[in-house]
Amino acid sequence: MVMLWRGQFLKQGVAGLLKDASRPGRAPLIMTVVTATPIAKTTQNTPANATLWSKRTMAREMGVSKASVYRIWRANELKPNRVERFKVSNDPLFADRLEAIAGLYLNPPEHTLVLSVDEKSQFQVLDRTQPNRKSSGFITDL
Repeated sequence: MVMLWRGQFLKQGVAGLLKDASRPGRAPLIMTVVTATPIAKTTQNTPANATLWSKRTMAREMGVSKASVYRIWRANELKPNRVERFKVSNDPLFADRLEAIAGLYLNPPEHTLVLSVDEKSQFQVLDRTQPNRKSSGFITDL
């Protein structure tokens, strides 16, 4: 180590002693060609008998580990389990209905109140089976 620092001092003077030399670091284990393939598959294809790629499915398909797939997806901000796009209805009258509803918001009839109610088809409102407990910090019912 003394020889290393001495050589650095002879080359750069005092400034060479203030900063350690940079090192290349560990070479990546996965090549860029292997990295590009999961990205293309994730964004352009779907797996057989499934609608989304999972880490396990992609790892099996590419012959790499789940952790490698996770790192590639995270580095490229890919989230195949999240759908963040507008879904178009299969209803043949969808366009007409969309125009009618949008028209109500953009140009409501005179002396009318337009309200929006979202429908949640998978949500069922039920009465509570247990009384509502207020959070007071103390346990009162034992």
